[in-house]
Amino acid sequence: MESKQCKPISCDRYLNLCRATLVGIGGCLSLSQVYAWDALASADAQLQWIDALWKGLWERAQVMNAGNWVILSVLMMLVNLSLITWWITAMKFWALRRVNRLNRLFLQRAMRASDWVEYIQAVEADRSCLARIALMGIGAVAECQGFKSLSKAPWMETREYVASAMRQMAQQVLQQQEKGSAVLASVGSIAPFVGLFGTVWGIMEALKTIGATGQASIDVVAGPVGEALIATAIGIAAAIPAVIFYNVFLRRQKLMYTQYESFIQNFLRLVLRFQVLGQGE
Repeated sequence: MESKQCKPISCDRYLNLCRATLVGIGGCLSLSQVYAWDALASADAQLQWIDALWKGLWERAQVMNAGNWVILSVLMMLVNLSLITWWITAMKFWALRRVNRLNRLFLQRAMRASDWVEYIQAVEADRSCLARIALMGIGAVAECQGFKSLSKAPWMETREYVASAMRQMAQQVLQQQEKGSAVLASVGSIAPFVGLFGTVWGIMEALKTIGATGQASIDVVAGPVGEALIATAIGIAAAIPAVIFYNVFLRRQKLMYTQYESFIQNFLRLVLRFQVLGQGE
């Protein structure tokens, strides 16, 4: 009876598999550009592009051994992780760019305020993150004005009361901006191990092939082992961008926190300049 063990992959099939891998990685890189331009491209065009990418990738992936679905599943999982990484990266870059633009416009309008009432109007008409923090500070100032114990309290006490309320809102804003970072960290951590699992499985299949054929020549071993090593290569290729972008966004978050803290201090100086609260000793 003919053995049903996996047949060794020829050199041509191995080269085709390499091409399929490069197509998948290239598609992941191109996806970030597509969604960076989402303001110009329609949703239908984006979906059509993704559908075409998956069809082409799947057709090329069929050059793999038809019976080795484990490695094929590992490769598809790694491609999915890479797509998720680039999707989140593009969305976060777009979101951070929008946040910075709105904050910059708000600061320009707020600096033109000549009194406290005009400053409040500028804050209430804005939708930036800094405006949300300033609105919380305005509410805290109003509370201080409403309570006699706070309105007559020393400036350092009322200052700390207002700053604490604003820092609480700043933390909420930063938590919203951190969405997606945990996914990037997870992809960077698990992708190499998923690829390593595919490599171990492929080498195991290669050993089965050697045992079935009774040959250990380079023609028999090179195909399955090379196919197995591709899984590790794709796992590393998926993990590296995730780790890099995670560190980039982590640094952006730290810079954003510094910006918010500086804005809180400027807000307190503004309250002091407009003499909104009594500055007792």
